[in-house]
Amino acid sequence: MTTATDSFPMVDMANQPITLSARWIAPTGPASDNYTFLARRAFDVVQPPARAILHITAETRYAVYLNGHLVGQGPARGTDKRFYVDSYDVAGGLRAGTNHLAVRVHCPVAELTSRARPAGPGFLVQVESLVASDATWQTRVDPAHRADAPFYTHHIGYSELRDLRREPVGWETGANGDDQWHAAVELADAAAFDGRGLDPRPILPLTNELLFPAAVVDQGCVPNHYPDVDDDIEYAVLMQMEMHYHLSHKCFSNSEALLAGQPVTVTRVPSLLPKQRGEGAYLLLDWEREVCGNLVLD
Repeated sequence: MTTATDSFPMVDMANQPITLSARWIAPTGPASDNYTFLARRAFDVVQPPARAILHITAETRYAVYLNGHLVGQGPARGTDKRFYVDSYDVAGGLRAGTNHLAVRVHCPVAELTSRARPAGPGFLVQVESLVASDATWQTRVDPAHRADAPFYTHHIGYSELRDLRREPVGWETGANGDDQWHAAVELADAAAFDGRGLDPRPILPLTNELLFPAAVVDQGCVPNHYPDVDDDIEYAVLMQMEMHYHLSHKCFSNSEALLAGQPVTVTRVPSLLPKQRGEGAYLLLDWEREVCGNLVLD
């Protein structure tokens, strides 16, 4: 879990009172058992301050962005009596004029053995003296995350099934327009959601380490043999049905650039099967090490 970046350090608020005017908010309409939504707000800054503390918490997980840049993810896991609030200094990301604050929230709305009962989808955020969550925010269901992802275990919860082709490009800064966005619903005052209080985060953030592969072992094409399998959420079915073909020509331009963390481009290759749609490509990478933690593949 990424909880802070070099640009937005987490602030220890353990011995400082947190007084928030922000409201807990969520989209309109019913929530599924594996619910992910987006929220955003534009706000103006006359002169960026030397220090600007952003406070945020969520039920159950958030990722918060300022002007399109990731600030952090969290929060620390709470209890049935309190939510923990993460605090970041975001002064370095503010600019004179219009700024954009955006949040992605995931709430499983399912009881797990490793945490308190979920109160329902919602979050609150506040940048002191600049912006706070309320009914003026825009919200929408996240079209990229599928609610019918498999439930993995009662300790871990749902798998993440995310189709980046459905991601609203530029949603963090309002670049995708206002279609399908709606006014947020206010759920409760800052310290009144589900009868739980707010406490500063009691533990340090986890580290965020970038690891690049050591070698490109193979690459090839994945023809879409079964068009109806595209929407199957069972990974075992996809692994069994999708065939991987090694090709004499490369499906990626300069795939070795991945070893230095640089992007590559999928090249156009002849279709293996006639009248195919949705063909894909694969890369087999070797990291030459084992890592324990929450993996994010970018």
